Amino acid sequence: MAHDRLRSRIAWLQAQAVAEKGMRWLNTLSLFIFAAVLVAVAPQTCLAKRQALIIANSGYLYTSVLHNPVNDGRLLAGRLEQLGFAVTLATDLGAESVARVLAQFEANLTDKSDALFYYAGHGLQYNGTNFLVGVDARLQDLRAIGIETHPLDDIIQRIENVARTTLIFWDACRDNPLADRLRAALAAGSPEFADAVGVGAGYMEGRPGNTMIVFSASSGKKALDGEGDLSPFAEGLDRFIATPDLDVDGMLTLVSQYVAVKTRGSQIPQRISGMLARFQFANTAGFDERYEAEFERIAALYQELYPTDIAVERTQIVTRAGDAATATAPDPAAGASSGEANEGTTEIRRPKQTTGTFIVEARNAALIREVRASRDGRLLAFGGEDGRVRILEMATLAVMRSFKAHGGRVSDIDFSPDGSTLLTAGRDGAIRYWDVATGDLLREVSVGAGGQAYSARINPAQPEKYLLAGDRTGRLLAWDLKRNRQITNAVFHSGPILAVAYSPKGDGTFVSAGGDGKLSIRFPEGQRQTVQAHASSIFDVVFTPDGRQLVTGSKDRRIRIWNPDNLNQAPVTLEGHLNYLLTVAIAPDGGLLASAGGDKSVLVWDLKSLKPVARLNGHTADVESVSFVGNSEQLVSSSEDRSVRLWSVHQSQQVARLYFEDNGDGFVGFTDDGRYFGDERFSFVTATVAGGAEDPVRRLTADYLGKTVQLVVSRTP
Repeated sequence: MAHDRLRSRIAWLQAQAVAEKGMRWLNTLSLFIFAAVLVAVAPQTCLAKRQALIIANSGYLYTSVLHNPVNDGRLLAGRLEQLGFAVTLATDLGAESVARVLAQFEANLTDKSDALFYYAGHGLQYNGTNFLVGVDARLQDLRAIGIETHPLDDIIQRIENVARTTLIFWDACRDNPLADRLRAALAAGSPEFADAVGVGAGYMEGRPGNTMIVFSASSGKKALDGEGDLSPFAEGLDRFIATPDLDVDGMLTLVSQYVAVKTRGSQIPQRISGMLARFQFANTAGFDERYEAEFERIAALYQELYPTDIAVERTQIVTRAGDAATATAPDPAAGASSGEANEGTTEIRRPKQTTGTFIVEARNAALIREVRASRDGRLLAFGGEDGRVRILEMATLAVMRSFKAHGGRVSDIDFSPDGSTLLTAGRDGAIRYWDVATGDLLREVSVGAGGQAYSARINPAQPEKYLLAGDRTGRLLAWDLKRNRQITNAVFHSGPILAVAYSPKGDGTFVSAGGDGKLSIRFPEGQRQTVQAHASSIFDVVFTPDGRQLVTGSKDRRIRIWNPDNLNQAPVTLEGHLNYLLTVAIAPDGGLLASAGGDKSVLVWDLKSLKPVARLNGHTADVESVSFVGNSEQLVSSSEDRSVRLWSVHQSQQVARLYFEDNGDGFVGFTDDGRYFGDERFSFVTATVAGGAEDPVRRLTADYLGKTVQLVVSRTP
């Protein structure tokens, strides 16, 4: 099936990721152990659909005993059995026993299985990879990692290769004296490896497929074993996992709140989800049938998008402790070239190519909420959670302007038709006009005391005269800027107005879409029409370039195409997203529609056939905003994973990634062919060259080419 081919691709990608982390010999040994055990294990004939494996290690032989993992395991085993899982509970396992139990669990799975793996005990983070530590581990040297532990990546991959749903719960972030011992031993004998032994769990990116990974504490943070007989994480799971009519995401939100309160904010669970279908632990009547239908619909959608086997492409991007991309062989000629500096901004070099590993600490990058391309595709504007606006020139991939636009989050941005002016709306209640060429503030209006502008648009037919905005209270506001007066200020929605749009016909028609799921249109003669367009919040609305159609995207996962002359006419509904929709965009030629949101994918539709033509995968968190660049060939997207990505639409592949310095002017980017570009003057970009020398980058010249170069993005203290 299509999702089986997807899982095969996932397995290959993860294998490459592990290899590129320099752990080939360790994982080869682990896989050999798994394979040897598999030969000796015969699969069961009667298999439950819901399978759970719980490994709880308390009685460590060569370090302090953990008091609670076995208690946690027994508690959750009983709860999962009540919820219809066939549970295997294994306690105090050494390395060989772990391999045997994992092999048996894998043998029990089928392609219809919903598989859950829960581990409580000591864990190890080495070189960004997480390892399960057996109770017989000593961890006296580097070789011990391959013998006494099991990589979490491998465990996940083995489950994913068989099961349709993979749920991983990792409560192994406790203080580990064995890890401290290993770090000290390496510092004495092999100091170059000592820093690779990390604290807590290592960062993991979201995995394509129907997989959710949950850490009891955020990456790099320690979890508490608990003051009583249970860990806070296990207590939270037991308390909320059986909540009826609540999917796994909603349940884990309650668990996170519980753990945060229980630990006074010192521990907050982290989840990384690529879930394609909604999953519930406490199934209500008919849920199993709905889940089966949903999963088959997903498989059919992938079959439609990828009618032939997915080719395994060359992978250059791996994520650990942020994001990383492995570059191709150096091209000295290309690397020595440089672009012109932009007056009033940092010096920018054109993309150059080098060898080595690029790493971005994504947690320190700006969260970009809004992206928009100018009509001619020459400029891209980005509005951030930090209140800053960045304007990038596509021809040079250079940030020509970066400035603080608002005191809070930038809620919306819009270019004037000629690209000379940028409109920004902020959560600070201000709406501002900026001169793109100089970055100067041209004009400001306010939504009123205590108000927050959620959406705003320039009138494309009369950009210097009319402005439209919506606020968090449901008020629609419009201004006649020529006469310097407000012409509309009235409540039209019972929730926030999340999107507004002017008709490109220039006849004065405009629309608003709200958190109440309603769509309201105002016609030139002043008449209004309002319909309940969606069952839940409408996050975006846009006209087609000819003004003949209106497109909405909603939390209910549906796209609807309306006749703006008569909203009572039944709309066309498009379904294909696996979670809520946050953004929609139309190509300037009107041929393609892009949509994205909570399923982390950008879906591209042909507006004539109303069929999906591409699914762009790469983001690892909600996609916040999308915009076509110039024509139907390129697309830009931003995400809560803090990356901005440029895509080739017709090739259905990523072209480049960008990251911006949080609360700063710096940025760095990587093209898909291994070239880097960005700011070389700000000290938030540093380089590690072969030999271990660390140096703030002032100018990355050709002297670095041919050596191992590492760019690290992190905020300057």
